Amino acid sequence: MRTSKIRLTALLLAGLMLIPALVSCNNGNGPADTSDTISIDVTDADAATTALVKKTYGMYDYDGYSFRILGFDQGCGGANLIDEDTGSEIWYEEMGSDNYQSAVYKRNKLTEELLNITINPIWGGQNVYDLIALARRLVDNQENAYDMVVANIDRCMRAAMDGYFYNYYDIDTFDLRADWWDQKLVDAYSYANSKLYTIVGHYNVFDDYAMPVVFYNQAVVEENHLTDPAEYVRDGTWTIDKMMEDAAKITKEITGDSVMTVDDSWGFLDNSYVMIHFIEGCDTLIAGPDADGIPEIKINSEHYVNAAEHVYNAIVCSPSYLSTDNDNGITIFSDDRALYYYEMLGCINQLRTMESTFSLLPLPKYNEEQLKYTSTVNTVWSTALSVPITNTDVDRTGIIMDVLGGFSTDTVHTTLYEVLLGARLIRQPDTVEMLRYVLDSKQYDWSKEFGWANSFTNALAGMTKDTSFTLASSLRSNLRVLEKSLKLYVQKIAD
Repeated sequence: MRTSKIRLTALLLAGLMLIPALVSCNNGNGPADTSDTISIDVTDADAATTALVKKTYGMYDYDGYSFRILGFDQGCGGANLIDEDTGSEIWYEEMGSDNYQSAVYKRNKLTEELLNITINPIWGGQNVYDLIALARRLVDNQENAYDMVVANIDRCMRAAMDGYFYNYYDIDTFDLRADWWDQKLVDAYSYANSKLYTIVGHYNVFDDYAMPVVFYNQAVVEENHLTDPAEYVRDGTWTIDKMMEDAAKITKEITGDSVMTVDDSWGFLDNSYVMIHFIEGCDTLIAGPDADGIPEIKINSEHYVNAAEHVYNAIVCSPSYLSTDNDNGITIFSDDRALYYYEMLGCINQLRTMESTFSLLPLPKYNEEQLKYTSTVNTVWSTALSVPITNTDVDRTGIIMDVLGGFSTDTVHTTLYEVLLGARLIRQPDTVEMLRYVLDSKQYDWSKEFGWANSFTNALAGMTKDTSFTLASSLRSNLRVLEKSLKLYVQKIAD
């Protein structure tokens, strides 16, 4: 028998009034007040959301059911950024002394005790290809072998296109509008506002590791008497022009050979995808939903073309920009020979041993008139949750997933800043504040690593070698092809 879908939004809004807004974001142009409180107590099981979850779902008893979560091997699939041996988003055997491990363990135990279940991991492989291959194979064999899979967004979406995963809108007990699920993803990926096959939320941390940032070297800022760029972010003037203006002040040849190489001092570092990276900061999408939730091409607007041309002129053509790989980028930045460095937030672990202080920023705006900072989640990095079509009791799964998500709010989610920043940076209030701007800027794109728009994204990447801006003419010749590719891509969902 199906159960009526439970709605908690009103309850959560009422309950959240009882606790300080330590991590939540406001609705203005900036993030919530950072306050003086940076560390967050992760041991209080009676926090508002936890209490509400207990009250709302406490009547369910699943008689010791084994809830099986298919996921990466421990220490794999990005979890090595947490712990190379035992790191995991889904399960730990014991509480441990690490705050994140303790939070995951506690979330699972709270869920097990409330619903009378056991949570059992199925380690599915060291990389996403092996994991998704196993997830597909078990469904192909009609095996009810797992209840939920945690894998990368792009691969979950591709498997969903092939009919392997359940539509969350068809799970009556699942509250996809609950606060613990990422509403930006729900809005972006709900095809026709009625079909959604993968989701992220407070349960995950790798969706936040998957956010692009601009790292900046505070020692270089101080040595050159520059304004701390965090001030620009706060007052809304952090723009591409401002970034490159500072970058020009740092760029210089220091080896004495009169030729700029990786051994010199650079204002800004990125790889050959710099065009794609910084267009995303200009409040743009390659493809996103229309008012009816149908994905459509967004690059044929005057704003997109203007933004792309600005990125090309301001960054690609700048002598202060060095296109380099991650290894060289980390070395140059750590040696105090670069001011700004674009990377995924997850790469912060590679910088934690550098001697000089550093911090992070959201992607700069196109101009000061832009209303908000924006950045597109890297769906290859980010994990998400999907339900296989072989699941024989999706109503039960919907309840369990919501309880896991709700209990994550006051356990896993409250450790987020510590997990992302580490003990060193968590003590820097400015960095915590900037991280909130970064997380507030999150958006999702229908093209991101899904394959259908590769010809366009490759063309953008190739423009770093072009001597002139050619996007407008390229769009005129390729737009119809792109529209056809997108239509074919989403047709499987429509059917």
